[in-house]
Amino acid sequence: MKTISLPAYARIRVEPLITYSGEVPEWALNLERKNPFFTFWFLQCGQLTISWRGQKRVLKPRESVLIPCSLQRRHVFVKGSQILSLSFSAQWPDGRPLLSFRSPLFADGNMAADLCKAARQSVQAIQNRKLAISGGALNPDQWLEVRSVLDRAVAFLMSWAHQQGAVWNRSETGDVRLDKVLADLAERPQAGPLPFDRWKSECGLSRVHLDRLAVQHLGETLQERRNALLMGEIRRSLAEGHESLKQLAARLGFHDAPHFTRWVKSQTGKPPSHLQKAWHSVFEVG
Repeated sequence: MKTISLPAYARIRVEPLITYSGEVPEWALNLERKNPFFTFWFLQCGQLTISWRGQKRVLKPRESVLIPCSLQRRHVFVKGSQILSLSFSAQWPDGRPLLSFRSPLFADGNMAADLCKAARQSVQAIQNRKLAISGGALNPDQWLEVRSVLDRAVAFLMSWAHQQGAVWNRSETGDVRLDKVLADLAERPQAGPLPFDRWKSECGLSRVHLDRLAVQHLGETLQERRNALLMGEIRRSLAEGHESLKQLAARLGFHDAPHFTRWVKSQTGKPPSHLQKAWHSVFEVG
């Protein structure tokens, strides 16, 4: 399979989020969630059932799945199941996922093994350096090495997904007014009311018109896009751990730390402290 080289797209942002290999923890055996990132799982042993939009698929050992961004799904692992997991963001500058597909993509046989091999190299590169998400704990040479391995793995996964029918989410919508608003939104996502009055003075479009364009081109309103961008920034910041919750809340425009906590919980079902602990969980590669 010919792999598309992600580094050739200079503005694509690729980041590792969760790396894991081993037995699925008790708390993660049966969950319903909507993650704003891509997730690849290779089932090493046990059984996995994934349900989404009235559909269901049961995975057996040596099979894999690539779950798209923002898919509302339930997964159920049989206790004792072991997986290799690589969750990552791959985004255009305005925060849109690199690829668009509405259902999980499945692979078995040699293809699943090849996808697993690519993902495992990233998991090992990250975990061997005791890194969960951010490059802050590594020197520049180590981080560049990790990123190089990750880019190759993500390029392979994305190229395979594209061949399965996923389409590229180009960074421009074709409407220069909406593109300008999306770029502004992505540059510094903030909590609170969106600046529709400013956008109207700059591009001449009302809130209703802008949201209509956003739904037409993106499949979501501008507030929904802002929330996804804001959660992405929150996840990265929690992972890096350089700010207290109070500092992070202030920087992102929340009234105070309790307001920040309530908002994150409304988006994810979990408080920030839980997300921070989960994102920093690093397991030994088996």
